Amino acid sequence: MDINKLIAFRRAVYPSQFNKGEIDKATLDQLLENANMAPTHKMTQPWFFKVYKNKAKARLGQAMVQAMEAHNPDDPRFDFKKKKTLEKCRLSNCVLGIFMKRSTAVSIP
Repeated sequence: MDINKLIAFRRAVYPSQFNKGEIDKATLDQLLENANMAPTHKMTQPWFFKVYKNKAKARLGQAMVQAMEAHNPDDPRFDFKKKKTLEKCRLSNCVLGIFMKRSTAVSIP
């Protein structure tokens, strides 16, 4: 499939739609390497990735729930959001965290 078709037919895919197979390490490494090739201002490439699997993925889900509750303790939909967040983590083979290390250089915003 060419790049135009890939872009035109892209869709959101939710954890309930995922296949139950394991993502092999070579495929995951290649995807992350491709992501590292994205252009950046002055080639700073300030991002880095963390891969959460198994117990780390479950801990991440709990941390996300705790942050949601701390930032909006009176949310009447909290129980629903908590359930959905934990379910998405559980159904995902892995969760990718994308982080940014901000530059200390004055010339780069």
